[in-house]
Amino acid sequence: MACTYSTCRHNSTERRALMDPRTKASLLWGVVGGLAFLVLIQGYELLAGVPVSIPAKAGVAVAVGVGATLTSYRMQPRLFGNESP
Repeated sequence: MACTYSTCRHNSTERRALMDPRTKASLLWGVVGGLAFLVLIQGYELLAGVPVSIPAKAGVAVAVGVGATLTSYRMQPRLFGNESP
């Protein structure tokens, strides 16, 4: 019996990752960085009473997210293996 694409795809024991784990981890750190900035700016607005415009929040959050993504991708080989036992 010939194997069609749909049957071979579901019967395969090998799963291929959609993305390199290093890239996925870096993108997730970027999301964490961007969201952390948004939490901090929200706290600033609540405590200081000074409103910050939505475009400014979005722009800086994207910049922080991109910076965190690039930094974590670049630094991952250097940090790998430095975890505590």
